Amino acid sequence: MEKSDNSSKSAILLLGILGALIILTLVAVSSYFLLPSIEHDLEMKLKTSLSKVGIFNSEINISGRDITLNGLVSSQSDAVIAEIIANKTWGVRQVTNSLSIMPKESE
Repeated sequence: MEKSDNSSKSAILLLGILGALIILTLVAVSSYFLLPSIEHDLEMKLKTSLSKVGIFNSEINISGRDITLNGLVSSQSDAVIAEIIANKTWGVRQVTNSLSIMPKESE
């Protein structure tokens, strides 16, 4: 009787390990395919929001949910506004503001 209990415990343990491996594999595969989609979605949201306030010359680099803003803006206030918009965008975890101010044209 004891031999039967040990073999059923081994079978349950084996099934548990197999189930865990299947779940980990599914999570890894879904992360591989969904991450570019999430990054693209964040980029589109940010570009749309920035263009609504007149900020067009910014480049958005995305790594996961971390955003880096690069490029030129016309004023310091535009740089601050761009950072605020990026921080308020749903799904963004961290924002690095590397925007530069366009030099004033001499008259």
